[in-house]
Amino acid sequence: MLGALNEGLFEGGVLTNAERSGVNIQFKGGIKAANKKYDELLQKLGVSPALSRSFETGSSGRSTKLAEGYTINVRPISSAMPDRPNGYPTVEIIIKVNKTKIKMRF
Repeated sequence: MLGALNEGLFEGGVLTNAERSGVNIQFKGGIKAANKKYDELLQKLGVSPALSRSFETGSSGRSTKLAEGYTINVRPISSAMPDRPNGYPTVEIIIKVNKTKIKMRF
């Protein structure tokens, strides 16, 4: 599945952290840019954004679970960072098989 996403996935972003459990990529923009990236990812996979479910767990966001065992989320606030105590808008891809996370922060 990630093969379909890899094309242009990190374009315009800067790798800020890579470790065994996943990677973090920093992009410019805010929640609008994060929502746009989320919709682009779903479009590349041929999934309608209308199939996303909304959630509210501290902050509102959208989530889509895919049959292949992947979950893609977007939320306006993620975990706090030293340079941004309220966190960043984030698009997150969770790969269930190996519990790897790709976090794109905006």
